[in-house]
Amino acid sequence: MARLIPRRQRGPLVTATQICITCLDAQPLTAFKRSDARPGKYLRQCYACRKRKRREKSRQRLARRRDEARAALGNTQVCGSCSIEKLLSEFTPHATSRTGLSKKCRKCISRDATKVRPPSDVRRIRRDNHFRQYGIDVAIYDSLFRAQGGRCASCRREETRRIRGRISNLCVDHDHDTGDVRGLLCSRCNVAVGLLRDDVALVSSLLAYLCGSPALQMLPAEMPEACAPLLEMERA
Repeated sequence: MARLIPRRQRGPLVTATQICITCLDAQPLTAFKRSDARPGKYLRQCYACRKRKRREKSRQRLARRRDEARAALGNTQVCGSCSIEKLLSEFTPHATSRTGLSKKCRKCISRDATKVRPPSDVRRIRRDNHFRQYGIDVAIYDSLFRAQGGRCASCRREETRRIRGRISNLCVDHDHDTGDVRGLLCSRCNVAVGLLRDDVALVSSLLAYLCGSPALQMLPAEMPEACAPLLEMERA
């Protein structure tokens, strides 16, 4: 009866490798698929090369189908929005389209992008976004808006940013650590709070810098005329 040798006395475990015929890299057998036709054997290509080959064939097949669809169209295509037959140069590229071109022409795409949505769509989109991101509904948002008098909770000014010709709503500010809603801010104050990373120490340091103006203390007694407005602002 053969005597069993302990694992620590057998020496290091040798992992079988195989060279891929495509990338010519020696890889372990786990990187190759087992052959169905030859039991106990492995295919000559590794998984990565097989996947790369399938993707290349798929791209070639898609390009061939697009060329055939382009040839059937000719030099023109009917816009799906304005129903006008236009040259192919009037259509933008589209990755998933059968012909590789968008169904709408450039003018229709530009017109739809600048089209103002009806108020019902704006309210629905705002309601969905607020509930998904902050967990509040339109009623809570409206109550906060009325409590702040329709103004920013920080600068006490009304929103001035316009989106597609319409005054945008006040931004919902929340604590990034707890997720609690803190109030409604204008776009400028909301960006400023984000750049300051909600760091109270950084805000205090910035406030001390604005109030102290350390540059005025380092200026010589005879200042150039360009520094005169800065001195007047410090005295005020």
